[in-house]
Amino acid sequence: MTAAPEGFAGRWCHWDSGSDGVPRFIAVGDLDRDCCSRLAAALNAVAPGSTAAVEIDMADATLLDAAAARVLIDYHNAARSRGGQVRVIHADGMVRHVLDILWPARPGEHPVRVPVQSARRRSASLAELFAVTSEINAAAHDTVARSRALRAEMLRRQRSDHGRLPGD
Repeated sequence: MTAAPEGFAGRWCHWDSGSDGVPRFIAVGDLDRDCCSRLAAALNAVAPGSTAAVEIDMADATLLDAAAARVLIDYHNAARSRGGQVRVIHADGMVRHVLDILWPARPGEHPVRVPVQSARRRSASLAELFAVTSEINAAAHDTVARSRALRAEMLRRQRSDHGRLPGD
């Protein structure tokens, strides 16, 4: 197991061996632009293409942004150019969505095992993401409106309780 880089507490990304003997990179925690250099160093502990195949296990990854995905994709491309194969396994949620959008795949190949999604499903996923964004925006506007109404109600109660506002 690789020790956590400076500034990271607890378990972090490391190499292990899968039950079938294939080298497996275990991604742990938030993978974002702040950890890209450390992620690349940990990932490159097994040289790309040095084995026929490697797996990247994303089960314990809680976040994957585009910068960290680029590090994984660069490793994948380097392995592929040397005749190796990189498979992503156990990706779920938003990590899965990021990989579905960004991960390069050969025609007829899907990079993320479990379950395979069609191009039609990918489009639905993007539509779902846009819908969620709209819901978040609506909730934010609603929260601002509620906050203003709550503040107005508090001021009204203060006036009725004390006859004047603090600082008057």
